[in-house]
Amino acid sequence: MLNYSTKPIAHLNNVIKIKSFSYIVDVACSLAFDLRQRHLVIVENKGAIANLPYDAMVEVPAYITANGPEPVRMGNVPTFHHALLEQQLASEQLLVEATLEGSYEKALQAFTLNRTVPTMQHAKAILDEMIAANQEYWP
Repeated sequence: MLNYSTKPIAHLNNVIKIKSFSYIVDVACSLAFDLRQRHLVIVENKGAIANLPYDAMVEVPAYITANGPEPVRMGNVPTFHHALLEQQLASEQLLVEATLEGSYEKALQAFTLNRTVPTMQHAKAILDEMIAANQEYWP
């Protein structure tokens, strides 16, 4: 068995926090002072990725201006990436519907479609645990 020290991990966590804070400050400054800096941000697609739904939320490079982000047009993504993105969008859409409708079935479908969950059995276990932990918020 390997013995890892937690010091490097703790240090890495601090570096990540600092970089995250710095990133947020850079984006805010670009917005406030119309610096037109390029950052990776989540925006409404509006054609940035041509072969994804117009109203999908996508993470793309954008120039941050005083008027908000100006996404860089990416064109069409290749078929493989398009399929992965469509699957993630479907998962997110089902989760929104599940929340609005109080639907266990749609929540389970959403978790099952999510690529971070390996199987439907795992999805059910995770969902059931989340519901139990958040019972007061579940309809």
